[in-house]
Amino acid sequence: MSLSRLVRGGLWLYASRLVNALGGFLYWLVVSRLAGPGLLGRASAVVGLAGLVSGAAGLGAGAGLQHRLGRCLGAGDEACLRRVFWSTLYAMALVYLAAGSALALLGLAGRGLGGLGPRMLLLSGALAALGVAGVVEAALLALLRSDLVLASRLLGNLSKLALGAGLVALGAGLPGVVAGYALLPAAVLLVGLPYLARRYGAWIGLDAAAVAGVLAAGLASWAPGVVVLAGQWLGVLLVYGSSGAVETGYYYVAFAAAGLATGLGMSVLSLLLPVLSGMAGGRGGAAWRALRVSLAVTAPVAFYAAAYPGLVLGLLGRGYASASAELAVLLTGFLPDAVNATVSSLAYAHGRYRLVLAQGLAASLPRLLLYLVLVPRLHGLGAAVAYALGSYAGLAYSAAVAGGLGLRLDWRLLGGAAAVPAALAALARILGLHWLAGAALLALSYPAYGRLGVLERRDLRDLARGLLGERAGRLARPLSPLIDALFQ
Repeated sequence: MSLSRLVRGGLWLYASRLVNALGGFLYWLVVSRLAGPGLLGRASAVVGLAGLVSGAAGLGAGAGLQHRLGRCLGAGDEACLRRVFWSTLYAMALVYLAAGSALALLGLAGRGLGGLGPRMLLLSGALAALGVAGVVEAALLALLRSDLVLASRLLGNLSKLALGAGLVALGAGLPGVVAGYALLPAAVLLVGLPYLARRYGAWIGLDAAAVAGVLAAGLASWAPGVVVLAGQWLGVLLVYGSSGAVETGYYYVAFAAAGLATGLGMSVLSLLLPVLSGMAGGRGGAAWRALRVSLAVTAPVAFYAAAYPGLVLGLLGRGYASASAELAVLLTGFLPDAVNATVSSLAYAHGRYRLVLAQGLAASLPRLLLYLVLVPRLHGLGAAVAYALGSYAGLAYSAAVAGGLGLRLDWRLLGGAAAVPAALAALARILGLHWLAGAALLALSYPAYGRLGVLERRDLRDLARGLLGERAGRLARPLSPLIDALFQ
């Protein structure tokens, strides 16, 4: 496995998620200024319901497609890739259209659902039908063309801001906000489909066996995936039902900020599935190395954000800083989420689909039960606590099965990856350091990682190549004495 290629792909993917997060942040900022947090909360509920419906309709096709395309790539068989992708796209387009139409028809019939009115259901149905864009994005990720995902996110977010904010300014309200959101999947289709058709060729037809193979691989992630989505979006919907639109807006922003803080490391891990699927051996070692590097990248950023949660949230307005506790709690789940993602990809690559299913359920079912207990009492904070505890429940299962997949988890190194930045973040809070001084203090985590063995010399080399390309060698020469001191 080329870690530098994986890191570079992860960097592009993180950049795309960063664009999405910053674009969403700017979008919410403009919408909040124009119409207040109440509209933001209603839009969050619409997007959440659409995410649940499209996730349920997806049947795990995204994960299954990455797995199958990874095998096609590993065999060097472009005809296989072409047949599998286009067949899956055609089949899933029909499924998403049917699911979105069912939700829209419910709205047209004047029915409501879970506190969402008929118009909100109609808008959710339209967004759910566009879930087919996830099939195209999954193919781009399997090909490690996350740079094209970034291009689509740039196009989608710029279009969203121009159209959505413009419509809200003209008084369109909720439909205007949702119209902006619809441009995000539309941009993925606009960028991804021409590339795939040009690079690998278009294909007209439906290979039922290919679709069945994708769904067989994906169904293992479908049930836990739906429960995971429910774990994400049910928190938003329950907060909406119990606390109203304003509190929902605050929690939604905290959840998005947590994803932004942990995004680069999780982006690297999200690309593991097609890479491991294409390997004939050495999967456990490759997965462990990717996990170590992911945690080294993520942990200092996550603990910094937990120490200064109001820094970003406060930019939206003073009211949003009240979600600081929710953000800090959500960030505590970064380590189990990273381990769970690694074990899931490894189990997929080995064809151990029942393990994928069991792991997803181990994390998601406790999360859902805790939502029902904690959200009515603690509102947004209860949703954050339930989400984090679910991640740790999944970690317990992942730890039990990792060895059987060839993944040796070194808990000393994992603990060190978390303990060093945690101690530095606590020190920054105790001393009341300015956020710039706090950032400098947290940066000391990286030299410590070299001494502890969390990062190895070859990891640093591949990280540099992934981030800087061929310039890495030239730039690293003056730093050789420092690198030697850190990695003795």
